[in-house]
Amino acid sequence: ESLPIDKKIFSMKVLKKIMQEERKKYLEQLEEYAVLMNPQVFLKRNEKLKEYTEYFKITENSEKGIYSEIIDLQKNVLEVFKIKVSKASEKQEVLKLIYEFRYFCQIPVSLDKKTYNEEELSKDIEIVQELILKKAIEKKAIVQISNIEKINFNILKKIFYSTIISIDNIALKVFKEDEVWKVQFFDENIEDKVVEIEDLIEKKDIRVKLNKSVKLFT
Repeated sequence: ESLPIDKKIFSMKVLKKIMQEERKKYLEQLEEYAVLMNPQVFLKRNEKLKEYTEYFKITENSEKGIYSEIIDLQKNVLEVFKIKVSKASEKQEVLKLIYEFRYFCQIPVSLDKKTYNEEELSKDIEIVQELILKKAIEKKAIVQISNIEKINFNILKKIFYSTIISIDNIALKVFKEDEVWKVQFFDENIEDKVVEIEDLIEKKDIRVKLNKSVKLFT
């Protein structure tokens, strides 16, 4: 009958092997501690820890914590996007900017907040979105949904928050439900959530066919 492992009598060979492994482990630990006890190593490590502590320490009295630095960094990136949009001259450049800006909007700025829902960035985000979409329409990279600029923007800006990863085959459908205008983005495999259109619009304001799938990127 097989005995439990703690009841077995090990041979000297097995015991020797176990002791050798234990000895090796302790020797490695001793070597590590010996390195850390070296005064030069200790001082260097201590200075590095101080640097990290100072950098990551956010106190109530600090004028600028990491969060503020992240927001400042995102503001700088938004300024770069404005420049890139103004310089974009080809359809493919604009499509690339749409991809890039979609990912930028999803970057976390804290544990519970992403770039696109950070209030301090919202104004600049809208400006960049509008610049990109205007350039996309100008370069015939995207379908114009409405003749009214505000309506067009408020519908198309939703692509920046869509859960659909690839925009190559993305389509949309504009429809009216319970007296409310709505839009839904989807591709061959994914249906995004239905979103209400904020503006009061009339049928004549929409350039695309209603209740029909319309390929967004041309």
